[in-house]
Amino acid sequence: MKINRICTETCTGAGKEISDNWNMKKQEEITYETAWNELQQIVAELQAESVSVDQLAEKVERAAALVAFCRTRLRQTEEKLDQLTG
Repeated sequence: MKINRICTETCTGAGKEISDNWNMKKQEEITYETAWNELQQIVAELQAESVSVDQLAEKVERAAALVAFCRTRLRQTEEKLDQLTG
């Protein structure tokens, strides 16, 4: 859960703009698990301080987009479950 907290603190308020920019890139088929794994990798790189200053903004932007994607996917899944059980 430490990763969750870090990403939430880092990416809170990143907003729709980053998510839209990310979605405007060539649509890649991505799953929640793929996004989560990539997000964990980015966080590990940031924690290990292995990211150069030149890459930092790009990594944080990608992490924000991944957080937005994961939140959306979780929200959609929750809505589907509510429909099925409600």
